[in-house]
Amino acid sequence: MDKIISTRLDESVVYLIAKMAQKLHVSKKSLLENAVREFVSHVDKTDSIDVFNETHGLWCRKESSQNTRKKIRSVFEKSMKRYY
Repeated sequence: MDKIISTRLDESVVYLIAKMAQKLHVSKKSLLENAVREFVSHVDKTDSIDVFNETHGLWCRKESSQNTRKKIRSVFEKSMKRYY
C-alpha cells in the first residue's frame, strides 16, 4: 500500500528529480523509491550494528526490578480505571 508523504524540497532538487526521471524513462516515484533503497543499502553495509554493544548496559538500572514492576503496574491500572 502506498503512503503519501509531504516535504519541502529545494527547487534545484525538484528540477534534478524531474530531469533524471525523464532521462531514465521512469516515474519520479520510482526514481525516489530506488534512490532511497540504494542509499539505505549503502548505509547498512558501511554502518553495521553490533547488537551487543548497542544494548549491553540496558539491564544495569539504578532501581530494582520490583520497583520498576510496581511503577508499570500502577500506570496500567490507572489507564484501565480511566475507562470505567
